[in-house]
Order: sequence, then C-alpha cells, then structure tokens
Amino acid sequence: MTRSQCTAKACGAIFNDALRIDGTDAVCASISFPNYKLFWPFRQNPPDAEWVVLALHPSVMWETRAAFCKSNAASLEVTGIPIEQRMELAAFREMFEDFNLKKRIDLNILDHYPTNPQAEVLLLDGVLPKYIGGIIVPTQSIKTRLEAKYPKIRPTLNGGFFSWRRDFEHWK
Repeated sequence: MTRSQCTAKACGAIFNDALRIDGTDAVCASISFPNYKLFWPFRQNPPDAEWVVLALHPSVMWETRAAFCKSNAASLEVTGIPIEQRMELAAFREMFEDFNLKKRIDLNILDHYPTNPQAEVLLLDGVLPKYIGGIIVPTQSIKTRLEAKYPKIRPTLNGGFFSWRRDFEHWK
C-alpha cells in the first residue's frame, strides 16, 4: 500500500523513510534487482529487523499507473521531470540506456538490469496482491518461519538479493 493508504487504514506500517522527497505517495519498486544503495542502510535500522523482497509480476508496470525513474526518484535530475513524462514508454527505455558517463558495456550488467542501480518504478496506486508473485528471503531460518506461519506461501531463498550488484565499484 502507499503511505496514505496505510495511514488511512491504520495498518501499523513502519516506514523506512521519514519523508517522501520525490513528491509522490507511491510504492517504490526496482527492476530485476533491489536498490542496494538504499536497501542496505534501511536494513541497518534497526539492525535486528528481518526483511524480505517481494517479487512483482512485470504487468504491474503497464496495468497500473507507474512512473519510471532513471535514477533515484528523489534526485534532482528525476524530480525535475514532470510525473506525466515519467509515465511514458520513453522514460522506461531510458532506464536501460547509458547513464551520464556510465556505459552499460563497461558495467558488465545483465540486459534486464536498469543501468543505474538506484533506478526505480513508482507504483502510484500501490500494489494489489494479485501482482505479488513471490517472496524472496535471505536466510533459511526466515524461510522456515514464514512457511510455518503461512503454509500457502513458498518463499524463495536467495541471499544475493540482499547484497550489491556486480557493478558496485562503478557507483561508489
């Protein structure tokens, strides 16, 4: 749910950032790999919190209102682009083009990764449960606990999603 949806339903959500500097009320999503530059610090506070990654069906990007950001949605280079323009196919494609002085060929990243690790999709209406295709967990103990508590779900163990991308050195 978006922040305003959570607040309206008093669902007791914990927000990982105090402000929405990007000017939206969206659910922020990454394509193919989590935004490790933000995910790491969020996971450190509190350090004992247990996190999962939700895998979303790609159709959420064209069946719901979505805005595509070639970098962090709160960055000046993105917030200066009108939201309507970020909702166009050209904005999606731009996520996979060379970024400033960073050339995709030099980054040696997979074709389905956006160039900038902080590129994101703003899901402006939140995410309906039908778009959640899976749950990825970092440890066997979290997987076991989730399976015991929710027998119908089958979490996937993949600690790699809780690390950095192979082009980490280029983005320091």
